[in-house]
Amino acid sequence: MEDALDELISHFHQNGFDSLYMSEVKSFYKSREYEELLIILFTSGDDFPEEIFREWFAKSNHVLGQEAFAYECNGKMYIQECDKL
Repeated sequence: MEDALDELISHFHQNGFDSLYMSEVKSFYKSREYEELLIILFTSGDDFPEEIFREWFAKSNHVLGQEAFAYECNGKMYIQECDKL
C-alpha cells in the first residue's frame, strides 16, 4: 500500500499539486465498518486532480480491493463502481 501511495503523491507533485492531507478515519459503507484513508487536496483555478485519482485507483485497486471509487469536487460527491473504471 505504501508504494501505491508514494506513486499517487508523486503524480500529484508532477502535476503541480504540492500540498495534501491524509487522515485515517473509521467509515461505514453499505452497513459495513472499515478503516479508511482520506486524501484531501485543496486546489485553485481550473486544475482538478480527478483524472490523476481515477487512473491511479484503476491501476492500484488490485492492492486496495475496493468496490467503488469516490471523490468530492466542488461540493459534489462522485461514486464510480470499480468495474466501470
